Amino acid sequence: MIQPSKSNSLAGPATTHRLARSIGPILALVMLVTLCWCGYQRLWSVRAWNTPPQYAGDALWGMASTKIMADGEVWPLLSKTPASLGAPFGANWNDYPSTEEGLTTIWALLVRVFGLHLGTNLVLLLGHLLIAVAFYFTCGCFSYSRLFSIVGAFLFAFSHYAFFRGLSHLGLTFYWHIPLGILVAYWCFESPPSWRNRSRLVFCLLVAVLFGGQNPYYSGMFLQFLVLSALLAGLRRRSLRPIWLPFLLCLVVLATFIVMNLDTFYFQYIHGKNPTAVTRRYGELELYALKPIELLLPRWHSITALADWSRLTYYNQAWFLGEAGAPYLGVIAILTGAWLALTVFKTVAFMGKERLPLHPWALLWLLAYSVVGGLGGVFGLTGFILLRSGNRYSIFILAILLLYLVRQLDRWTQSWPPIPRVTLAASLLTLGFFDQVPPFGWYQNPASITRAVSEDKAVASRLQAELPHNAMVFQLPTLDFPEAPLAGTLGPYDLFRPYLQSHGLRFSYGSGKGRPREWWQREVAQLGPADLLESLERYGFSAVLIHRNGYADGGTALQEGFAQNGRAEVLSKTTDYLALRLNPISPAEVPPDFASGWYYLEGGSAQNLRWSSGEAVIIFTNTASLPRSVNLRFALGTLRSRHVRVSFGKSILFEGEIGNGSETVQIEDKIVLSPGENRLIFWTDKPAELPGNGDERQLAFSLLNFKVSRQLQL
Repeated sequence: MIQPSKSNSLAGPATTHRLARSIGPILALVMLVTLCWCGYQRLWSVRAWNTPPQYAGDALWGMASTKIMADGEVWPLLSKTPASLGAPFGANWNDYPSTEEGLTTIWALLVRVFGLHLGTNLVLLLGHLLIAVAFYFTCGCFSYSRLFSIVGAFLFAFSHYAFFRGLSHLGLTFYWHIPLGILVAYWCFESPPSWRNRSRLVFCLLVAVLFGGQNPYYSGMFLQFLVLSALLAGLRRRSLRPIWLPFLLCLVVLATFIVMNLDTFYFQYIHGKNPTAVTRRYGELELYALKPIELLLPRWHSITALADWSRLTYYNQAWFLGEAGAPYLGVIAILTGAWLALTVFKTVAFMGKERLPLHPWALLWLLAYSVVGGLGGVFGLTGFILLRSGNRYSIFILAILLLYLVRQLDRWTQSWPPIPRVTLAASLLTLGFFDQVPPFGWYQNPASITRAVSEDKAVASRLQAELPHNAMVFQLPTLDFPEAPLAGTLGPYDLFRPYLQSHGLRFSYGSGKGRPREWWQREVAQLGPADLLESLERYGFSAVLIHRNGYADGGTALQEGFAQNGRAEVLSKTTDYLALRLNPISPAEVPPDFASGWYYLEGGSAQNLRWSSGEAVIIFTNTASLPRSVNLRFALGTLRSRHVRVSFGKSILFEGEIGNGSETVQIEDKIVLSPGENRLIFWTDKPAELPGNGDERQLAFSLLNFKVSRQLQL
């Protein structure tokens, strides 16, 4: 049999004996990756291991979701309503897709055993080790030499992309299965496994499950490779037989994806879709598309002059950067690309007898799909915009180039003596590590991480000491979750920080945006200090925590407003936080839920209103075991005359005509809330309509100065 590394084919099957002989090199590879990674991260002390590698941005979101699972508040594949966040209801995390729950589970297990920070460092190291081992295994299946397979595996594990993604995008950092997917796609094209070759067939199915249960960007490209393999194999053999396996693997990927997101699908089936949970626009396909020049230019580099030149000539002048800096391939991969291009040119120009390898065809497809205005943009015209960041496919480009590098080095140096081969390998390892890995602390100053963690621990400890177990803490400013606009210098997920260092407290931040139930936080905050304090204490909050970075004055005006209303006791004051004590009322109430048919609250404490879009519902929840009475007071208004009915259960609180313009109807009544949910229903005889003043909303009637009195137990 012709060895694939000596032939023109991309790969061939590896023998069990060859893989068994790889155990020693794999152990050496694991040790090499571990030592280099620990050296880069400066993890030579217990204190260093107990400091997170990142403590800002999406890394905080990832640690929060992991802590929730480690604490047993949510379980994989099940409904996600953690009680520690989104107080007083508990957070709703069911609207946002969570395909990577397998990875989160592994991370949570490490956190449960080793603690949040040590477990986080360990899972990040695990990602790099898996990348290296999977690439090495793939090279073994392609029958490449062990020496240069180690080189390729090391370079793939220490890609610039991996450190750019890091903890902030851990699901993207765990790209270890990409070489396995390339291997399976090749098999589907070149030599599809049959039912008789069960070991290879099972391997292909397992890889399909891996892709279906991890980041959807990688799943999407794997599906494309499978479809292309099926089409090309079918055309080459003029038969439908080669299509069955890629088709089966596509079904497995999709089925796994559906299983991983069943909780989201079920929740949206019961409660309706939430269009604002994940917002994507066509322009983002262009903003986050792959710009090929970024494959060549590092935004951060150990050679400061090179990074400065790249920023000066490109990054500081480009109009649409997106996720700039991630795609950089590194010098070795760039030279490999040039080597491959030269090979293609020679083969085509001189009509060489050798068949072109499959590498350039795969690269052409990746570029055609992911670049600005490419096939990804064409697919976006159909409305499929969820996978908007084409620049993330640069890691597939790197994988293919490094596989080609290992193949060519194996062929090129086969007649060399051992010492020159080892010298070349060591030189590539050294150059690749120095070139591909960004400077330590490029994303976040390690000293700032230590300071932030220390401050968070201090404020969390103080709150835990001063407040009862399971006390609720309201956080200001109020921010949507996830992907909210920034407030001041507050990071996008900085409101998670106190939660990460606490135990036995419930925080208001962190429930998924878009559902009317979560509007109350923003709306009570806009009513001013007096109404805000009255509402928070009625809802059972024991403290208000001001994130001072969210305000230009550091929260001074808020503190003065609370002091003027009798809430001046400071529980904790640090550079980032100001915590004030509240006096919660018992039994606590639950904010009314403007469940359907309403727009956001307008106005302030003195005068406010809320427009309806037609028939509407307000839900009152009585968490007690006995009925409670509620005093309601509000007015109804409308732009044009219409009939309105307000009912509660079998009782009609109001029914009649509401006049035009400034005419309103005052309503005041008492209703009795049974334990559980109770619905106040508003009905009108006419559909909503445009007001004619440039407002694009369809409006029916308005609810003015809606007020709920103290709920009394009967």
